[in-house]
Amino acid sequence: MRTRNLPSLLLCLALSALLLLTGCIASVPDAPSVPDAPAASDAPATSAAPSVSGTVSGTGAPDTAAVPSGTAAATVCSLSVRCDTILDNMDKLDPDKTELVPEDGLLYENASAAFTEGESVLDVLVRELKSAKIHFEYVATPAYGTTYIEGIGNLYEFDCGELSGWTYRVNGEFISRGCSECLVQPGDTIEFLYTCDLGADVGDVYVGE
Repeated sequence: MRTRNLPSLLLCLALSALLLLTGCIASVPDAPSVPDAPAASDAPATSAAPSVSGTVSGTGAPDTAAVPSGTAAATVCSLSVRCDTILDNMDKLDPDKTELVPEDGLLYENASAAFTEGESVLDVLVRELKSAKIHFEYVATPAYGTTYIEGIGNLYEFDCGELSGWTYRVNGEFISRGCSECLVQPGDTIEFLYTCDLGADVGDVYVGE
């Protein structure tokens, strides 16, 4: 009887061994997958260095090496701004401008206004009035080479009648061209005058006629 059951016993042992081996293999975890290395195109791009632009300003001692060796020395001229004629025409003056007129008609005067060679009458006027904090306004027309003074000290053209406005003369002579075209010479006497009669009341006979 033992001999007859031997093949069955061997078969059972073989099946048990096979089942046990199969279970061990199934319980072994899969090896983790290694991710592929990112392609060069997938790598984050490094940001470019920011560009720098702008202006530089500051204070300090001037760089003497940057000063041209041929810079002309400053010389002087005389500059005055007057509105005397308004005092004789107060009835024509805009009522809102009455307090702007000085009792002696003198708005500004500097007997030693500095300038450099090549500067115009306008250059001197603008610099002096800015320094004195006196309001002024002008219109430049480069195409025609002219500059028209509209107002000084808040006194404008037409404030004292239809023929009123500003004119100027150098060394007693009225100049027919714009003050930006008239170059200043050492010792010049520059006068800006307010006229209420198209120049006739300040001596500009040619214009007044």
